Amino acid sequence: KLLQFSAWKASLIITNSNATRTMLEQKFCISNEKIRVLHNGIDITIKCKKPTASDSVPPFCIGYIGRLDTPKGVHVLVDAMHYLIKDNVKLIIAGDGPLKDVLKKQASGLENVSFVGRVAEPYGFLSKLDLLVVPSIREPLGNVCLEAGLCKVPVLAANVDGLPEIIKDKISGELIDPTKAISCEIVSTSVSLPEFIVNPTTQKLETPQQIDPLLLSSKIFELYNSPDVLFEYGEQLHNRVIEYFNMERYAHDLRNIYFEVSGCSG
Repeated sequence: KLLQFSAWKASLIITNSNATRTMLEQKFCISNEKIRVLHNGIDITIKCKKPTASDSVPPFCIGYIGRLDTPKGVHVLVDAMHYLIKDNVKLIIAGDGPLKDVLKKQASGLENVSFVGRVAEPYGFLSKLDLLVVPSIREPLGNVCLEAGLCKVPVLAANVDGLPEIIKDKISGELIDPTKAISCEIVSTSVSLPEFIVNPTTQKLETPQQIDPLLLSSKIFELYNSPDVLFEYGEQLHNRVIEYFNMERYAHDLRNIYFEVSGCSG
């Protein structure tokens, strides 16, 4: 009710994705005329340095970086690693949150999973990855995909909410439809499961689900064996970030919105 009252009083509402606009329209009955979508921008002047290639065959390094909480679906990624024990695949989880202990218990005995906690230099962490996995249950946009793209790191993500507004399936990464009931253990300090998510295909609100861990492991293994495809995904995502998800475009579009609200011409 507070959100609806604030929206009623506001002249304009800015959202960071079309998915969030859909959520506001369909869940909170906010008029589309009041909403403007302003996709996030990041600093594209940051330089990402890839590690020097070694003569030995390193493990295929996949990673997750972000808050360890319910909507992020990290438990699905840990489950998937059980199917990749015999393969040269390693998962590094960066971040902290209320589900940290639950996830560590879930990963107990898995030598192919490690937790590094918070990292001081996220771009340094991302640059070391062969693949970033974003298994979110709910994700309004997904800034981490932009940061990965700046580093030319390919992304495998859930096809939910605003993630497809960054990742174009089979072009700049790959998307997996969530099809399974959520199996995450919830602790008292974790965020509650979302009531709804936006289906990017139908643009309708649906009950949230999670990715199938077996399917996720299969996709990871498939990409592990497709280095040329991964390279192309990284290049395409990088180009998209540079051309569109930059701070210059963001500032320009925000300025135009301010002029619109104030009634001034740009």
